[in-house]
Amino acid sequence: MTEDQINYVGMSKTNIAYMVLKISFWTSNLKITSRVNAIKAYLTDIENNAEVQEMDTTGATDDQNFLWFVAADQAFHIITGLKAYYIDEKDTVSFKEINYSFWELMKCKKLTALDRMRLIHKKVSLIDINDLEDYQIVATDVTKLNSDTLAFEAAQPIKRIMVADKKVATAKIAEDIAGIQTEYVSLDLLVEAMKRAQPAFVKGYKDTRIVYDLGHGHDTAELSVGPEMCATAFENKFEAGYSFLIRNHADVGILVGLGLIANGKPETTPVAVPAKSEIVLVVPKEAIGMLTRFLSIQNPSKLYVATVTIIMSKDVSKSDAEKVVITGIPK
Repeated sequence: MTEDQINYVGMSKTNIAYMVLKISFWTSNLKITSRVNAIKAYLTDIENNAEVQEMDTTGATDDQNFLWFVAADQAFHIITGLKAYYIDEKDTVSFKEINYSFWELMKCKKLTALDRMRLIHKKVSLIDINDLEDYQIVATDVTKLNSDTLAFEAAQPIKRIMVADKKVATAKIAEDIAGIQTEYVSLDLLVEAMKRAQPAFVKGYKDTRIVYDLGHGHDTAELSVGPEMCATAFENKFEAGYSFLIRNHADVGILVGLGLIANGKPETTPVAVPAKSEIVLVVPKEAIGMLTRFLSIQNPSKLYVATVTIIMSKDVSKSDAEKVVITGIPK
């Protein structure tokens, strides 16, 4: 599959896994049930044909995808609390070890995901559970992560139906993706109609419908920045010419730029990213020898936490979002 196809199929798997997790919200709606089942069938067919192409689809059956999603969701819940705990403890080493986004737990090989989940469980198990109460982590969370990880590890993919002709398989994948896109035209509207009755469910649906470009040459981070605080990412991972697609999921605006120290404020001219919006921040090619080695997110709000997703690219992002070139880079 192409990178665009892989990204779209990855989104579809994650979204359908979310729908299975939240089945109680829609199981009585025959229209939604029909659309979800149709997308499941398309995804299974894509898996079969992707095997023929000898591509790593990093996927499996509906059951395995569901168990993967559940384990990743539990691991990311613990990661969020641990990151705040490590910040308070000034433990930057441990912070970096567990600083995975939800998508870094999902869009990778199964063994890589399992290794990351086991690391999260190991790290949280080393801390007195009473010390984590203020960070929304309780003993049952730790136990559940272990059981969810074991269940995901035990899940096996179904035997795939092989198709001899790679050209046929390639064409069929394109047809199946077009079919999924058609189903989503209706499914999106059906779920949107539930926003008054089930706003949290609809928000989760929309969050899992975002297609993230995490292919070759990309890296991602997801930061939760407390009120009047700063958070940084990508230490020494970028150079002149790189860009960052910054998605601000918060209800408050944020400031972004390049910083000199971990969790320090932007040292370049701050760029404002309004609430619920995104921009592309571009490091100019002439910025060779710059001293700033962190991407910095500053939350000026005195009340609200800002959740931000950042996708780093080795060149200028292809996103349609507004592109802003960084200025005021200290040397």
